[in-house]
Amino acid sequence: MDFSTFGALNPYFHLMIWAVITKRFVLAEFFWRETKADLIINALVMALVCEELAKGDRVKHLTPEVKNQFVDFQDTMQEHAEGLLRMLRNVDASQTRQLLCAQYVAPQRRRAFAPRR
Repeated sequence: MDFSTFGALNPYFHLMIWAVITKRFVLAEFFWRETKADLIINALVMALVCEELAKGDRVKHLTPEVKNQFVDFQDTMQEHAEGLLRMLRNVDASQTRQLLCAQYVAPQRRRAFAPRR
């Protein structure tokens, strides 16, 4: 695994992930709100981390209560991401699509996300 780009990430991202892993969900949301440029993707990253932790495949000692906490926070972060996307789409759907594709979709796949006419 290549960690060369990990150090270039926003320090709040590191703190956000640490807070999720250690079940400090209020603190995780605080750090998430500080990563304003990447709110949607970071919400989805936290949801994915929670999903993986809740599965328990790698962490055998989690109680059902702890797994449920991760699932609840996963749902919360997915709702945040969906809410932000909904809000942006309502403001300007075309520009939202362009910005998301420019930042997150590989150039060779952008055509698939172009608006249909």
